[in-house]
Amino acid sequence: TDFETAINIDKKDPTIHFNLGNVYLNWKGNKKFKEALKCYEDALRIHRETATQGNGVVKVLHSKGLAYQGMAEARKAETTELKVLKSMTNDQKEEAEEEVKALYSLAIEFYKQALQIQEDFVASRFHLGLMYHRINDFHEALKCFSKVLIWENKDKTVYIARGVVYQDMGNHSLAIEDFDKAIELEPTQSEAYQLRGLSKYYNKRHNEAIEDFNESADRQMKLRYDNDNIPENPAIDDG
Repeated sequence: TDFETAINIDKKDPTIHFNLGNVYLNWKGNKKFKEALKCYEDALRIHRETATQGNGVVKVLHSKGLAYQGMAEARKAETTELKVLKSMTNDQKEEAEEEVKALYSLAIEFYKQALQIQEDFVASRFHLGLMYHRINDFHEALKCFSKVLIWENKDKTVYIARGVVYQDMGNHSLAIEDFDKAIELEPTQSEAYQLRGLSKYYNKRHNEAIEDFNESADRQMKLRYDNDNIPENPAIDDG
C-alpha cells in the first residue's frame, strides 16, 4: 500500500503507522488484526519517544481496542459455528470462551487508557459500554451508555445499546423507554421495533408486541425492496 511505502521513507511518523493499521483493521475479507496491532504499537512507541499525549495517542489506543474487539468477535463467531457443527469438545469450548473473554478484557483496557487521556472521547466510551455488556457487566455498561447520552443524545444507536442492556437485565419497562426514543429519532429503522416488541411481550403487552413485530418486518421488507431496486448505473442529470 501507499502507507507501507511511506513508512519506508519516514519510519518516525506515527500517523503513517496509524493509517496503515487502519488499512489492516478494515481489510476486506479476513481482517488483518495482528498486522493492525503491530502498526498501532509502532505508532504508540513513537509517541512515547516524542513524549506526546494528545488526540493522536487517544485515537491509536482506541483503534487498538477496536482490533482486540474485532479479534474477539471473530473468535466468538468461529466458536459458535464449530459448536453448531458439534466439532468441539467441552474442553475446547471452555478454552475458546476464555480466549474470547481475554480479548474483550484487552479491548476494555485500551478503551480505558484512551479515556484516561480524553474523558469525553465518545467512541471509546461507547465501545467500552459494548465490551462491558459482552462480559455481562451490565452496571458498567449502563454507566458508559448513559454518559455517552450526555454528549450524544440524538444517536439512536446508543439508545438501542442501552435498551438491550436493560432487556438483558430483565428491566423491560426501561428498555421500552430507550427503544421508544430510538424510534422517535429514526422512525424508519426496524431494529428498535423488533427489540421493543420483545420487551413488550415479556411485559405481557402481547397485542402491542405483535404490532411492533409486524412493523419491524414491514420495514425490513421495504428496505430490501428499496435496495433491490437501486439502479446499477443511475442517470446523472447534467441540468
